[in-house]
Amino acid sequence: MKFAVDSNHRDYFQKNQAIEFDSLLDGKQLNIIENHIKKALAIRLGNTKDKTDSFLSENLFMAGRDLFREDPAIRKMISQKHFAEIAFELIQQKPLRLGYDQFFPSPPMQQILDHHQSPYCHLLKSRPSLQEMSSLQGVLCGLMICIRAELTENDNTIQEGTTIFSRKAGNGVFFSSSAAVNFADLIKCTDCSYLLVVYVHSSAVYILNTLDPNVYALKEYGYSLGDKLTDKLNPIILR
Repeated sequence: MKFAVDSNHRDYFQKNQAIEFDSLLDGKQLNIIENHIKKALAIRLGNTKDKTDSFLSENLFMAGRDLFREDPAIRKMISQKHFAEIAFELIQQKPLRLGYDQFFPSPPMQQILDHHQSPYCHLLKSRPSLQEMSSLQGVLCGLMICIRAELTENDNTIQEGTTIFSRKAGNGVFFSSSAAVNFADLIKCTDCSYLLVVYVHSSAVYILNTLDPNVYALKEYGYSLGDKLTDKLNPIILR
């Protein structure tokens, strides 16, 4: 599906640093991508039955960086050119390189209490921008796609900061790399999951950033700190 972006969308994005688009993925696409995400996570976590229900949200998050490298279906979905075209129309910058993807599961409150010092729980209690939480220099914007959304009762309030967690599966929120993100909004969901897609500058560089829970993920693929991202490992999505 093609999405037309006009000056009203751009003005709204510039003012609010985020904008939500309906139905980026339809029901069939959601079912497919959710199954492939579960499969990719299960492989990384050593579960041959493709099931992730027994794992803590913390484990799923830490295993959920760059799932596109694990599964061709995920790679195809997040590399869709029309997603990048929307991003370009909003930020007016290209080329756009795929920086990384990151899976975000909603953690039960008890897990937050039991693992309050874990990197994921720490992130959920903070309000960093995408640039501040990324181990890449040259982050341009993010797209947070809602894969599954089951909400708690009376969840009608939006706290301080930019809300990037849509309440409707299939919707996606494009947001500025400098926007302060209220990750605590994710805690309100009883059974939610999201996939973040990060677009970066063509000359983006891998940097040390201890605010990124997965700061060393790129080293697994041969990158060293200070390296520029390559077309082979982090392709250009829109030229």
